[in-house]
Amino acid sequence: MKFGDLQPGTLARIPAPPDTLTPDSVLPPAVQILTHPTPCRRRGCEAVEVMARLQDGGRPRLYHRLPGRPVVLITIAQTEEA
Repeated sequence: MKFGDLQPGTLARIPAPPDTLTPDSVLPPAVQILTHPTPCRRRGCEAVEVMARLQDGGRPRLYHRLPGRPVVLITIAQTEEA
């Protein structure tokens, strides 16, 4: 999934630039997306911004990234009933 595709309610991990995850990398925290991606207001900036908060709560934080940067989508496990 890409940063520009995030939607409110989505759970994701947003790597800090550079966004290369290696086997030795520490995973970024899981965050819940609160707002739709909006273009950055700075002239000439091609990034978009979303507000998100840690999945376990906390203050909202602004994330500012290029829309094509990868993010790790977190899906909720579904159990099958027998």
